[in-house]
Amino acid sequence: MMLLMALSLAAAGDAGLTKHVADLRCGAADLRVTSHALAGTTAPVAQSLTRRVGKKRVAVALEPAGSALVDGHRVRGRYVVSWACLTGAQRVRYVMLGYNCAVDPGDPHDCGGEKEWFRLLDTRGRFVDAGVPHDGDRRDRLYARLGIADQTAAGVKMAGVLD
Repeated sequence: MMLLMALSLAAAGDAGLTKHVADLRCGAADLRVTSHALAGTTAPVAQSLTRRVGKKRVAVALEPAGSALVDGHRVRGRYVVSWACLTGAQRVRYVMLGYNCAVDPGDPHDCGGEKEWFRLLDTRGRFVDAGVPHDGDRRDRLYARLGIADQTAAGVKMAGVLD
């Protein structure tokens, strides 16, 4: 719906719409983030994540985004800005997604007071950290169990998806 609204604004000449496509190969997974942003804004108005299954692409659910008003434009409240492929225990692959919030903590629709955080997907596109806080002991124990604690502690090199 928001993409249609942005497309209609762009078609009317009120704003330009830019498209960013980023691909990531992670083990057997072939993933793509597609983002649409209005000219002059950082936060996308629409964003999707897909993975290749055979010859077709299948949608993967992103974190519920909501929307926020930034500089007079309606954008996704939460959006993916970066990602990386991690190899865990038994050579299992995980995709780390870096999220940003379109508004500052304390503003309406402020993403629970956080400006940035990470989420973890398996290569089938399912969140493996559902119900786990974005930081703290439970997150640390999950990363240790998955075999990625050392990588995350050393710092993960994330690739941008909005470049």
